[in-house]
Amino acid sequence: MTTFLAEGVERLFPEGEQPDALQKEERKHADYRRSRTKPGQYVGGGAYLQQLEQWIGDGEQQILITGESGAGKSALIANWIERHSQSHPAQVVYAHHLGCTNDANALRPLLGRLIDTASQQLLEAELISEALAVPEDWWELVANVAETLQSLGRWCEQQGHRWIWVLDGLDRLNLDDQKALPWLPLNLPAGVQVVASALACPARDILSERAYTTLTIGPLATAEQEQLIQRYLQPYNKELDGGLRQQILATPLAGSPLFLKVLLEELRQCGRHDTLKQQLDWYGAQKIWAERKAEELPWQLLQAERKGDLRALLLNVSQLFELAKERDDREAINYWLAVKGLGNGELDELIAKLVEEEIEKRIDNSKDLICFADRIAALLDEAGLYRELLLRLRALSLELEEQSDDRDQARVLVRVSLLASALFDAGKYQQAKTLYERCFREGEILRGPEHNSTMVAASKLAGVYIKEGNYGMAESLYRRVLDVRERLLGKKHPKTLFTLSNIGYIHDLKDELDKAEAIYEQVLDLRRELLGSSHRDTLTSMRRLASVYRQQDGKHKQAENLYQQVIAGREQMLGPDNPETISAIEGLGLLYEEIGEYEAAEKMYHRVLNYRQRILGVKHPLVFNALLNLADISKEKGDAGYAERLYRQCLEGRENILGSDHIKTNSARYRLALLLSEQGRFDESSAFRRRELACCRERFGDTDPGTLTSINGLAADLRKNGELIESEQLYLEALLGRIESLGDENGDTMSSRYNLARCLSDQGRHAEAIPLRRRELAWCREQNGYTDSGTLTSINNLAIDLRETNQLEEAESLFRELVE
Repeated sequence: MTTFLAEGVERLFPEGEQPDALQKEERKHADYRRSRTKPGQYVGGGAYLQQLEQWIGDGEQQILITGESGAGKSALIANWIERHSQSHPAQVVYAHHLGCTNDANALRPLLGRLIDTASQQLLEAELISEALAVPEDWWELVANVAETLQSLGRWCEQQGHRWIWVLDGLDRLNLDDQKALPWLPLNLPAGVQVVASALACPARDILSERAYTTLTIGPLATAEQEQLIQRYLQPYNKELDGGLRQQILATPLAGSPLFLKVLLEELRQCGRHDTLKQQLDWYGAQKIWAERKAEELPWQLLQAERKGDLRALLLNVSQLFELAKERDDREAINYWLAVKGLGNGELDELIAKLVEEEIEKRIDNSKDLICFADRIAALLDEAGLYRELLLRLRALSLELEEQSDDRDQARVLVRVSLLASALFDAGKYQQAKTLYERCFREGEILRGPEHNSTMVAASKLAGVYIKEGNYGMAESLYRRVLDVRERLLGKKHPKTLFTLSNIGYIHDLKDELDKAEAIYEQVLDLRRELLGSSHRDTLTSMRRLASVYRQQDGKHKQAENLYQQVIAGREQMLGPDNPETISAIEGLGLLYEEIGEYEAAEKMYHRVLNYRQRILGVKHPLVFNALLNLADISKEKGDAGYAERLYRQCLEGRENILGSDHIKTNSARYRLALLLSEQGRFDESSAFRRRELACCRERFGDTDPGTLTSINGLAADLRKNGELIESEQLYLEALLGRIESLGDENGDTMSSRYNLARCLSDQGRHAEAIPLRRRELAWCREQNGYTDSGTLTSINNLAIDLRETNQLEEAESLFRELVE
């Protein structure tokens, strides 16, 4: 018996004949076709087969097959390939059926498989001397696809045969990948032909615009429907009685081969004949009938309103893992969002214990466990759940990779970067910085200083510097990356635009709004052109430009329109409870506060704060941002007590998380001091102002505009509190600093001159105040006119100082000017 089994294993799996990855993938596509070419199962397609074969024979290079969902496009392609390959064995038909394997609906693997498969043929024909590369960079990959097709054109010329590329189901591509189709050349080399199929989608529209010869598949005729029913059940020795058959044929969906097969299979296996009418009513009520989705359990459960079952499936960690391997992260998370409201808790909280159990089960297979940890972590990342479970999985994946027997440094650095990103998103900036520095340092050694991975690490590290308020270091790194990417990739490459946008963000943070606006508008125009208006990166550009418009008078309406477009786009793409959506809502709240619509702003801020506290926890830096915004709006509405509590909560939190000297901590300190000043609590406010001013001097220097504003604020509180000597010294420092940095005729310089004069007057030193008053009044008259309220105040103050120094004639003249 043992010998018999051994012989059987040897026969089925002979030594030395194990398939490689390409062969395994090809077998999966072949199996997909085989399931659609069973004898007698393909009905009603004879004319379509004949037409397609005729066009191929006539040399049509660009053919599009379309029709309603379930009409039989894939079945037509499968049966045509089988017949064509038999009648033209020397011709190559290379088929890719999107959705038939784990990643077959992803564009990068599709293109990589094309290049690898073609590379083998071209090597055998000695048309190339080494295998073609599959680059990581997107635009390099697109260029290599075009070069590959050109090489295949030479193969066709050398061999005298056709090379036919079949793309079955382009509608299954991610919508972002259907933009423009730059990877599918407008003109194909002689001998190369493309046969594509698609439902209504952007990709189909593009192929139609390119004038692809189109074959449209219609519904089955009634006789064909009856024939399919009979043939499908015949192998199982089953048949339907006349009444059931007529019920099926009477439904409008009976013209779809897929519909008939799904329904017949359900009847065959479950025998639910008594509920046939209800089943037909349910199917008829569906607005969507897509082959891909009809074969997916999560989609079926959602469409059948069996949300409880779908929720249970998603909370089964092993099933969630399988779904994560099969489907895009966004699609899987959208399923969760559809059922999340059926219970309490976030996804990571609900699966944490089960994940630990699954880790224990897989602990002896490190590669399998790494895959599991990576896929579940990617789902949590897409959901914006930057919390303990995500950090645990990223750290576990890195630990296993570092301990692996076949340890690969490149794979290790990838996981270092993923853990750093998780820490960064969790607000643990210092830990993230340490890991990003490692990626940058070791990446330069491993791959070189200009490798894409090195540039990514540099960009990530710059992001940490921004969080630290170190804009100079951040800009230096971004400019280094920009120089490399412009030189190697070109000025319009998406990665170049990403870096350029980040430099614009630095200008934005430094209040260099003109520079930021020019960059943002340039990047937005190019992203709309290259990626489309609804692409995630395009929406990011719109949000950043809206932020700059928000800070400029006269552009608030433009800002509002952009914010609303971004919110709508992100809610549709990512859902209402996504970090990127919430960020746009926060921006709109800031705009409403800017234009005095406080109720609308407060509503936005509460939504942002509730989301961030629930998802990120009360100690996340982004929560403190939301607290500060809510405090600002409470202050504007006159609720000083509530505003003070929020300011203090924000200040304490930032001191603990970011450090006492951090720029954001100092911003909270400044706002709290301002509120206390407005309440006349100068002893308290001046203490905060002194600490805030010391931080500004240390970080920005004594003559920075922000530092001078802080000097002026402390001087004002001291003057109002009767501490006139120190107040005078600070006012004088502010005046001299503004003369040096802004010029003697600047409005802020004149404000400092006015404040110093007032402080001198308060000390009874009117003679010293008068020259300052004269200079400031002359400027007011010239800039604002003789009847401006500010000018009149300056006239009154000078008149008083003159009166106090017995210069009564001039004082009287000024007082008369006020009366007149």
